[in-house]
Amino acid sequence: MTKDRAALEARLRSRTPALRRRIAARIPERHRAVLSADDVLQQTFTDAFLDAERFTGDDDAFSAWLARIAEHNLQDALRMLDAEKRGGGVSPRAADDTSFETLFLDVLGRTTTSPSAGAARAEAAETMRRLVARLPEPHRVAITLIDLEGRGVETAAKALDRSVGATWLVRNRALKKLGRWLGG
Repeated sequence: MTKDRAALEARLRSRTPALRRRIAARIPERHRAVLSADDVLQQTFTDAFLDAERFTGDDDAFSAWLARIAEHNLQDALRMLDAEKRGGGVSPRAADDTSFETLFLDVLGRTTTSPSAGAARAEAAETMRRLVARLPEPHRVAITLIDLEGRGVETAAKALDRSVGATWLVRNRALKKLGRWLGG
């Protein structure tokens, strides 16, 4: 382990109890069965490790930066859980070219109503197929099971050995990564 990584781990460890209390207090009762503060912290610490080289600042700034990441992760998870509860979750799809096209367009926030958009369908499907294959395994599994195969978050959570809330966070990160790769 490098010295920088050890230092980052120590900084994260020292802030974990306070951050866990803060996040736990903000999880609504209706979501506590499927989302825990540890789910949010796991994603937050992953994000912090991935973006640590971009961070500059003192300990107070680090604490504020980490709290912002945790808050964004919590809000993402709550939005996903609320959408699922309202029936606005992910619609079932078969993992074929159509589902890759739809995922491509969903990530970019576009539709296929114009003739020019329709002409690009095969290219969009192939682009998304290649990008999904590049995702880290947990992200790829979440996207494949939830978005491409329409199996539901519970199935993905079991496959990933994570809670439903943590699985929503993984899926959300995967969608954001795909969006960055697509320039969306």
